[in-house]
Amino acid sequence: MGITKKHNLDVNSRTLAFYAWFAVFLAVSLFSQRTNAELFDDLICPDSEIRQKAFYRLDSSNQTIQEKVIVRLIERSYNSSNQQDDLALKALKAMRASAIGPAIKTIDDITLAEKNPWVAICLNAGKEAVPELRKFLGSDEIHAVSAAGLMLLVDPEMKEASAFLSKKLKTSKSDKLALFCLKALSLESEPSDTDLQNVITRLEKPGNLREAALACLDKFGARASPSVPEVLKVLETESKEGMILPLKVLGNCGESAYEAVPYLCELAAKDDIVLRLNVLRVIGEIGVDPARSLPVLEVSLKHEDEFVIAAAADALGRFDKKAYRSVPALSKALMSCKQNYTQDKIIQALRVIGTEDALAAVDKFRKEIRQKKK
Repeated sequence: MGITKKHNLDVNSRTLAFYAWFAVFLAVSLFSQRTNAELFDDLICPDSEIRQKAFYRLDSSNQTIQEKVIVRLIERSYNSSNQQDDLALKALKAMRASAIGPAIKTIDDITLAEKNPWVAICLNAGKEAVPELRKFLGSDEIHAVSAAGLMLLVDPEMKEASAFLSKKLKTSKSDKLALFCLKALSLESEPSDTDLQNVITRLEKPGNLREAALACLDKFGARASPSVPEVLKVLETESKEGMILPLKVLGNCGESAYEAVPYLCELAAKDDIVLRLNVLRVIGEIGVDPARSLPVLEVSLKHEDEFVIAAAADALGRFDKKAYRSVPALSKALMSCKQNYTQDKIIQALRVIGTEDALAAVDKFRKEIRQKKK
């Protein structure tokens, strides 16, 4: 009987101790949540004095609290639709390198968007960010690639980061990881030629992966010329909205993109003004096959939109003296257009062509302008 009574007392004591412990734990948790919420609210308060005091409190808080507050600031700053969202981004910038660790754990994109919180933190921290970012190179792949990309953002010449990304892009079987690699490599000041084929391979899949590959090829400039056949295939299958980036890549390649000229001449007849402007520019940048290109450009000199006329004139000027047969069409366009911008582009083209009749057309136009002013 005495043993049973003692046993019951021990059980009751343990039960009471457990409830007491649980009550303390609950109270601490609720207090911690309230403290975190108050700290977060103070960090985005319009009153600068309250914000400053909140920073001091954050500095003296433990790592868990700091991470929770930083994650909430990132979530709040990403929309940037009001003053408090902007203050959240400002708070993250003020933390400099100390915010990088918690921030990397939440990352879901790599872009140069002005309001991207991860970008803002790293740019504000500058070279201080690199040691913190380097810690993540051995973590899970998405965070590691993100960290390497942000290292390039801070220092576009950082070979350690570009070599890491090159290896990941070559071996990755995940589209998401490849997408992150391409976005990160596009932050490099001058991508390595060894990456070119790996980037070209990623053109096969439409959508975000192809778009990121094209943006990366754009950074290669004229060195992207081996990609011309694949980029041309992309151009032939893309919608109008998706044609701008492949056009830009082809233009960068200059004469190396000569095989694209026939299809570009077809596109130059499209009604879409934005597309037409880009196509005319690229025909000029490639600057070959005048027998096929010049008649197309001359047709655009008769367009009702003067921006199209100006783009056609600029393209003809890029052909230099090879465009001598287009002088009559340029001269006629010069006399009929009304905008100064268009007139200047035509005059510039005629001067570059430089033949006797081209220069005579400019002199004639100048004389007529002077007579009208009298």
